[in-house]
Amino acid sequence: MGKGSSQILLNDGIIPRLTSRSCGEFPGIGRTLPSRHSLRIEFIRRLLPVGDPTLAPLARFSVLSADRNSYSSRCLAHGYDVKPRYIVYGGLVFQPLTLDLVDAFQPTDVRIRHYFDYFVLEQIYLEHPEVVILTNILPDPTNTYLAPYRASIVDEVNGKKIRKLNDLAAAFAEPADRFVVRMIGDGPPLVLDPKEVESARDRIKTRYNVVVEQNLEEQPSKPTPADQTKS
Repeated sequence: MGKGSSQILLNDGIIPRLTSRSCGEFPGIGRTLPSRHSLRIEFIRRLLPVGDPTLAPLARFSVLSADRNSYSSRCLAHGYDVKPRYIVYGGLVFQPLTLDLVDAFQPTDVRIRHYFDYFVLEQIYLEHPEVVILTNILPDPTNTYLAPYRASIVDEVNGKKIRKLNDLAAAFAEPADRFVVRMIGDGPPLVLDPKEVESARDRIKTRYNVVVEQNLEEQPSKPTPADQTKS
């Protein structure tokens, strides 16, 4: 891509690129961008740090604002000094797909890698603003048969689409005889009995030191004693 010739694709419109910086200045850009000479706004957010002067002229576009409430920003950008967002239900740990999650767990599942790598290019964010994944299972007699579902992407619960982590929390909070959790793909659904989950709740919290069963919003991390000493 030549200097000054590239363009930025924003939704259905084309905005001339505002700098002459070449793609060679951005590490990893070759494996991130499509072959056509265009850069999606979300990719620029991923490749450039917040505050980079390249972003300033585009601040009027909401997708480029510094607001990290944008779901595409949460997925493609690092979160600094924030607690991870998650839900623990019946020993099942659900988390949204983010760059930090990918870096930490290095998932090998082809579907997860596809959803992350093509989150913007295939506009996956339109149906799944947050891709909710069953990242871990805290072993308990009530969930021993659920191991094959690890690393699955949640699609719906009891017929209701799960578009973000908050949707999953709301679904589990509703009264029901059972929760039928369908994952992306052709496999059978995961079925949870709320009564069994409740009976195992204290046991799981005690065994795995689960102090808070869910964190739905990004919150600043509390400084450790070592951090306080440094300051």
